[in-house]
Amino acid sequence: EGETAFTPAFRAAVTPQVLMCRRLEAGTINTGLSQLQVICNELRKRGKLSKTVGNGLRRVLHPYIDSKTYLSVLFTLSPSINNSKATESTLKFAVTAGMVKVKPIKTTGKVNFKSLVAELKAHIEEQEKMIDANNSKIEAIRRQQNRTTLAIEQATNPNKFAGGGGGGSQVEKTRMVKVKKEVVNDD
Repeated sequence: EGETAFTPAFRAAVTPQVLMCRRLEAGTINTGLSQLQVICNELRKRGKLSKTVGNGLRRVLHPYIDSKTYLSVLFTLSPSINNSKATESTLKFAVTAGMVKVKPIKTTGKVNFKSLVAELKAHIEEQEKMIDANNSKIEAIRRQQNRTTLAIEQATNPNKFAGGGGGGSQVEKTRMVKVKKEVVNDD
């Protein structure tokens, strides 16, 4: 059935390597679909999946298929006469998948929406306070960074900040270079 996709026109248009890759890909897809069909047959006959984990698609799906799982399978069909065998096989598979019947399980717990809303609002307020505190820390760090940048500029260009020609005593120049240190708490 996978071979029907490899029309003579397709075979002529691609290299032998691409054709081999497509055949391997089709084989992998067919193996996965076969495993899915086995899963559907097990669910249809027993109502549950056996404990055999297996490999491939079955191994991936096995932990998630239980009595609380909602499965959706989408089947696509081709109108082309070249794909009539594949379409017929897909329709048979769709019928098998449609025969799967499981008993729904009623949930036992109830949700108290008032308490849930109150809990979520408290969480949001806590997060907003944390954001405000972090924004304050960021602003304090930026102010410290600006003062440090200014101090470095004053130290490297004393004439620019001397207030007219670079005059003044050594004590005044030293005073201009000192930076007021601001403590930023990490809590």
